Amino acid sequence: MIGKFFQPFEDRNPGESGKGLNFLCSDELSFGVRGWLWNGAFAGEFRKRKGYGVTPELASLFEETGPRAVKVRLDYSDVMVALEEENCFGPIYEWHTARGMLYGCDHGGRWRDVAEFGDYFRTQRWMSGPGSDQPRLGSDLVKN
Repeated sequence: MIGKFFQPFEDRNPGESGKGLNFLCSDELSFGVRGWLWNGAFAGEFRKRKGYGVTPELASLFEETGPRAVKVRLDYSDVMVALEEENCFGPIYEWHTARGMLYGCDHGGRWRDVAEFGDYFRTQRWMSGPGSDQPRLGSDLVKN
């Protein structure tokens, strides 16, 4: 994301990062995926971070399999959000901070969808300039 979106601003405006160009923003960011996400590296990351294999426990993500199901879901979500932070939100924050820039956001759910980004509050802490637009000059106590 940095190389495709943020870095071109710096490349096309050399010497301006942190000066005339001091703020970039994501508006209504959406990854376009939901649910119990999976890739080839996830099982290994899960085992490394949680100390047990998730593959034998996969049914717990979809149905009640006993008292351990809640732990499996919480551990899965914790690993997923940690990976989002390490591979997306954190690097974007660091890229901006290293250049003296703010990274703002105005994301859609604003906690109303607690599953947005896996954990809305945990991922949005990486934003240095949170925003809130109010269409048609409306007010919204929650968003503000």
